[in-house]
Amino acid sequence: MMNKILKIQVGTEFGKWTIISDKTIKKNNVTNWKCQCKCGRKQFVPLNNLMNSLSTCCKDCSKIKAGKKRRTGFGKISGNMWSQFISSLRKKNIDVNIRIEEAWNLFLLQEKKCAISGVDIHLSGYPYDRDKTSAVLIRKDNSKDFNMSNSYWVHKDIALVIEKLGIKKFISYIYKVSETQKLNK
Repeated sequence: MMNKILKIQVGTEFGKWTIISDKTIKKNNVTNWKCQCKCGRKQFVPLNNLMNSLSTCCKDCSKIKAGKKRRTGFGKISGNMWSQFISSLRKKNIDVNIRIEEAWNLFLLQEKKCAISGVDIHLSGYPYDRDKTSAVLIRKDNSKDFNMSNSYWVHKDIALVIEKLGIKKFISYIYKVSETQKLNK
């Protein structure tokens, strides 16, 4: 069996890296080749990292790639929207025990309508983006976590009022307004 001899030359591509110079440098007994990433960043990359696909792009492109993997959406819930939602809850020390798939299924179970008002709601953008999103996932009670049994989708304006008043006070006001309107007819 013959060993293959690898010819490294200018223009050889490894992932997003392209060899741009035949001059190498040695660091810790490792040969480093001058490469350019598809984004334009230039740096010396160890040959063994190129050969073994341990380095397929620069750090900036790698971060973007990793971010895209983590921010995958489901249904009409964008990955960015879900990441913002989870992040905001964690800042408030609220445990999240609901997956993006469950949140989407809950949206469908509610027939894309606000659980409180019954008006049509839609999803896109992140939770409080007034121009793109009309729906927000909230908890039915003040429990310490978000899960399938204590969550529902409501119109964003209703969610803002509930956040200020609390659900019980909000519903008592709705009841009082409804009764007053009946009397005034």
